[in-house]
Amino acid sequence: MKNEFTKRTISGLIFAIIVLTSIWYGAHTYITLLGLMMLLGLYEFSKMAVSDNLERFGIMYPISISIFMYGISSYLGMHPKFFELLIYLLVFTVFIIELRKKSPNPYKNLGNLFLSIIYIAIPITLATKIPYYKGEYHFEIILSVFILIWANDSFAYIVGKNFGKRKLIERISPKKTIEGFVGGLVLTYFIGFVISLYFDVFTLLQWFIITNIVGIFGVLGDLVESMFKRKVTIKDSGKFMPGHGGMLDRFDSFLFTAPFIYIFTQIIQL
Repeated sequence: MKNEFTKRTISGLIFAIIVLTSIWYGAHTYITLLGLMMLLGLYEFSKMAVSDNLERFGIMYPISISIFMYGISSYLGMHPKFFELLIYLLVFTVFIIELRKKSPNPYKNLGNLFLSIIYIAIPITLATKIPYYKGEYHFEIILSVFILIWANDSFAYIVGKNFGKRKLIERISPKKTIEGFVGGLVLTYFIGFVISLYFDVFTLLQWFIITNIVGIFGVLGDLVESMFKRKVTIKDSGKFMPGHGGMLDRFDSFLFTAPFIYIFTQIIQL
């Protein structure tokens, strides 16, 4: 038990240092980090889907990479039209491949393949845009998002473990409780308040809204990934982090949170 705790602690610290350093160092390292996250997440998801009788999942990689490149094309100084056309071509190629397979269940195959893109590639592509606020890269925005997500996860676990009695959605995640959800959200408000004192890129109200997005959609992301894993009866999505599981286990909250934070940051710039 002690060795397991030590392993979790060390790998967690190394992981946090890599993520935070990538964010702080600049846009190029942050985008590289997200690109690696996407590829690893797609690999883990494909393994879960394959265990549910999905074959020939490979085309999701070029589609997802094309979507990602389309999202960062302006940063790279490339014309987005090329990647836009490539996405259309690859998407329709999927249907041609399915025709040739003569699969008895094309709905399931196509559904799982496009789900991987919707669940992983699109949120990560949108996440590349979150730090860009009013035309500049603000590392403090995405840094704060990760801090809020980690704080919410940690506080929810601590409160739920010590005071949790009523289950949130027991059939999906038996250990999650309503008390943990509420306690995690309330304590994350405090972290959001502290962040607002040091990072003035947003107002206190705007940081408060971002905290709410993290607290609500982060938990939903965790539950959705638990639903996927429960379907194929596995504990972890992978072995990316010793003692913590796979990439999807660590970034499930981020995948669900990122699109809504992106939408919010775009709204307040209108």
